[in-house]
Amino acid sequence: KKMKVVAPGRVVYKGKTAEVTAFLVHGSGITGIVCLGYNGSIKMPADGKENWVQHMNGEDIPFESPLAVRERYLEIVKPAFEKNGIEGPVDFVTVFTTNGVNLDSSIASAENVFYRNRYTDYIVKNAAVLSEGSLDVDRTAEKIAKLVGIAELKKQENSRIKK
Repeated sequence: KKMKVVAPGRVVYKGKTAEVTAFLVHGSGITGIVCLGYNGSIKMPADGKENWVQHMNGEDIPFESPLAVRERYLEIVKPAFEKNGIEGPVDFVTVFTTNGVNLDSSIASAENVFYRNRYTDYIVKNAAVLSEGSLDVDRTAEKIAKLVGIAELKKQENSRIKK
């Protein structure tokens, strides 16, 4: 079985937008990946839903909780997918991508939040499990690409090259 990546994945539904770095399509479903390139120390409040805080260069900079973003994106992406005939379970993960980030210990145990290398390890370790299931990976990836406008872009690029 295989996996496919559709990137980037900007989904607009009923005036609301989900800015997704990529969708990983696999036999057991679709995982939206939201990458954050923060440095410094990241702290999460007790409930995880309030703003998180990046501490860098002596300053505390609040940013929207990735757990709240996940919920909001699910409310946008699930109905958009359904309306466009895209089937399969959908979930989101947040991946902190820089080497200079230090996640507070409560974040390290938070579900759906990863350091870059831990998410890569997760995919490698769970490739067989992710590939299980009956989702048609090729067809689903094509439908997502069409929804996010990638299919049209490729056609435009190809037509320009041929001229």
